[in-house]
Amino acid sequence: MTLTGSPTLDAAGAAIGFGSTVTATTAGVQGLTIAGGSPVTFSGIVGGTASLASLTTGSDATLSGNATTAGVQSYGGNLTTTAASTLTTTNNAVSVA
Repeated sequence: MTLTGSPTLDAAGAAIGFGSTVTATTAGVQGLTIAGGSPVTFSGIVGGTASLASLTTGSDATLSGNATTAGVQSYGGNLTTTAASTLTTTNNAVSVA
């Protein structure tokens, strides 16, 4: 999935899943926010071909690969990795609630 904007997704607490890589159109420009209490699963790499501007989740997150952003990575709940994962940012901290 290639982001052309910086969407905020809110499934009112229902789970959100991405079945493949989530990447930006232009490195460091498009970000992704998962709002509210919706847990999210990333089955592919986040920021694969082009790093995301930022990644924010409001609840639990599961990663099956690396996550790369130019800015902040903020996980609002538990963070689970199902494979060896590296969290990389250009100039910001990674936070896990």
